[in-house]
Amino acid sequence: MRVLVVDSNAAERELTVRALSAEKHEVEAVKDAAAAVLALEKQPRDAILVETTMTGATGFELVKRIRATENAASRQFILMTAAKAVAADMKSAFGAGANDFVRKPINKEELVLRVEGAARLKSWLLATGAGHREVDLTSARDVTSTQAWATAETGMTADVGAMLGFTLTPTPATNVMKGAFVGAQLPLSMASESFEVRVAVAADQESARAVAGAILGDPDADESDVRDVLREMANIAAGCFKRMSAAEGRVLTTGLPLNGSPMTFINESAKVRKEWTATCGEIGATLRFELQYIASESTRLPLNALRDGMVLAHDLVNASGALLMRSGTRLTGNKIAQLPRALGAAALVAVMTTAD
Repeated sequence: MRVLVVDSNAAERELTVRALSAEKHEVEAVKDAAAAVLALEKQPRDAILVETTMTGATGFELVKRIRATENAASRQFILMTAAKAVAADMKSAFGAGANDFVRKPINKEELVLRVEGAARLKSWLLATGAGHREVDLTSARDVTSTQAWATAETGMTADVGAMLGFTLTPTPATNVMKGAFVGAQLPLSMASESFEVRVAVAADQESARAVAGAILGDPDADESDVRDVLREMANIAAGCFKRMSAAEGRVLTTGLPLNGSPMTFINESAKVRKEWTATCGEIGATLRFELQYIASESTRLPLNALRDGMVLAHDLVNASGALLMRSGTRLTGNKIAQLPRALGAAALVAVMTTAD
């Protein structure tokens, strides 16, 4: 594979080049966005590793620039890295157009597996024929009829296993969230916001202790620390489902993590759900996975009721007809703060909601 590494840290660039070159990949490394743009103009790559924080343009800005110059046939696999990953960084990475996100330091085995995800995705596209057809994005809304949904447990479980460094064996199951002790859930949605897919990963108390012992080195670690590990698993699983869905023309965005216990993840309004367990014999743990497909509808809210993570149901225009934000925009605190002045304090804004 042809790989471009973009990282301002010289030592980490060198380590990354060595690890990938040892696996016979053709690797070039540059220190900033300007050099990356020049390198890509000369030769597109199969995979690009981009550090979020660099001198000059940020990694997020670089990813947006790369995506702006691509079409469906020339799209490159982009993996973003960060020394201190937070939810906002992951959201910004996927929002900019990244395919995957990983926290530093990255061990050699995980680095190779993540980068070679580009080759696995390409092979899957060729095997399914998805890489040779165009999809109408305005009508392609039913993700439950896709190959991504049909093979979710295989792909998502494999990616989470790669993150953990263990082999996970998936088995179909039902009511997996009942009896779970701790977990994490992430929402995925299309720009149309006509539906939401929720990805959840959880564990019962015994398995949570096994995971804590294996990953954190302490089976009695705080529940919040175990939840952080499961949230990272959910992020990896969601990223896998996004990649597979994108290959079939369903471009999904990641929302903010949904807080609560695994029992609160159970949503009776979900039209379709898919559940399975994944057993890891090496550490004696069983993880519980769930995908939910939930229809969305719009509701009009006053400005003081708007919250981070809400999504606009329609284009937002001011009294003069000027476009302020497009439908599908995910609101942030800064964007919400600008609305009273732009629209007036009494304005109502249509946002997408899901039944809970």
